[in-house]
Amino acid sequence: MTDSSSYEDIAEEYGSFYQSPLGKLYLEVTTSRIKDYITEGAPSLSILDLGCGKCSVTRRLSMDLDVTHVTAVDSSEEMTSHARRLLESSPIDDFTVRNQDIESFEATDQYDVVLAEGGVMSHLTTPLDIFEIVRDSVTDDGYGFISVITSYRYAVFSLWNGQWDQFQKIVDENELTTSDSITIQTQNTDEIRSYLTQASGIELVDIYPKVSYLGYVPVDRQDDILSNNQEEILNIELEAARHSDNDHGLQTGIVVKSS
Repeated sequence: MTDSSSYEDIAEEYGSFYQSPLGKLYLEVTTSRIKDYITEGAPSLSILDLGCGKCSVTRRLSMDLDVTHVTAVDSSEEMTSHARRLLESSPIDDFTVRNQDIESFEATDQYDVVLAEGGVMSHLTTPLDIFEIVRDSVTDDGYGFISVITSYRYAVFSLWNGQWDQFQKIVDENELTTSDSITIQTQNTDEIRSYLTQASGIELVDIYPKVSYLGYVPVDRQDDILSNNQEEILNIELEAARHSDNDHGLQTGIVVKSS
């Protein structure tokens, strides 16, 4: 996994991202897609949030669903501190926050919902690990929701910005190096399907792009565009997420269950 000092930087970046216009849209698309798989009127839910950051997705879900227990795991000490504080002021009464590497996490309980959002899979040394953790952690009727950083979007951005070396690295090695010199593995849908064929006991339910359109709008224009067209853009993005299977989103969303 990314070393601890670098991961603190990544965690802080994601924590700030969810406060941005694009981040808020991403959060709405993510939680809406999760709720598509939760039976209406379902009783209490338990959630395992891997790479939880500030538990933004879990806390947003708790506004609409009866979330009674959460286990939140993150290798950033700062993020687990934020998560603990924010969960204390959320509707969730029973929660445990653990500061540890995801790859060393061993499931002792099973959960209705297992989250590995925010591109967590892209920061693991062995991406296949996340599917095995989800398989061991999810109930028979539960679902795992995983997101990965897509090669496609960053390849396009690199070309637009004239970063030919970056583009070539993404195409040849599926690696993205951020402005902070942090290396992230990117994946495409074919690779994701390949991982799933290697992970026994788990099956693919859905794969879809997250934020297909606004993710390509320059950052300095996103706020203005969203403020004037918030509902319309959300509906467009949700439609794309529910009916597309491609790499063209800000991230790729994966839904899995035990088999």
